[in-house]
Amino acid sequence: MRRLDHETFGELTNLKKTRGLEKPPGQWNTYEIVAAGDTVTLTVNGIEVNRATGCVPSQGRICLTSEGSEIHFRRLKIVPLTRQ
Repeated sequence: MRRLDHETFGELTNLKKTRGLEKPPGQWNTYEIVAAGDTVTLTVNGIEVNRATGCVPSQGRICLTSEGSEIHFRRLKIVPLTRQ
């Protein structure tokens, strides 16, 4: 289990990366991030790679960033989930 504390973005717990599936440089990757209830799931190119549980939802901004290298975004969609 991994825990991340950040002064601005808060606390994430129970993080587990299953494997890296990014395409080679120059090719586009597809990321899907779903925040449903207390669970956040990250899917990369159709394969689930991260699932965090016990998250506390809050209002705020969405930040798009990369870790140490240039990044480009295209066809960004934010879709609200319907309540069941």
